Amino acid sequence: MVACSTPIKLFFQDLEDKHALRIHLESVVEDLWNQFTVALKNYQEATEERKKAFEDLKARDEKSAREIDMQMRKLQRIQVLSNVLLGNRM
Repeated sequence: MVACSTPIKLFFQDLEDKHALRIHLESVVEDLWNQFTVALKNYQEATEERKKAFEDLKARDEKSAREIDMQMRKLQRIQVLSNVLLGNRM
């Protein structure tokens, strides 16, 4: 019976070791998953903030481009009027 009990003891010890390893690995995986979800949340928040900043800058740029275009047209009209008026003087 001694010879028979040693393999049984080894079998149960192996099962206990596997169970302990499984519990440890589940804990490690859960910790890694939590780290991943935190990193994902931070990334999404930062990306959303950058997207909003980009959209704001884009809108300001478009507004500035329209203002510049309008000012250039005004300057061209003034230049034409100036040329007409100065041309009449001479």
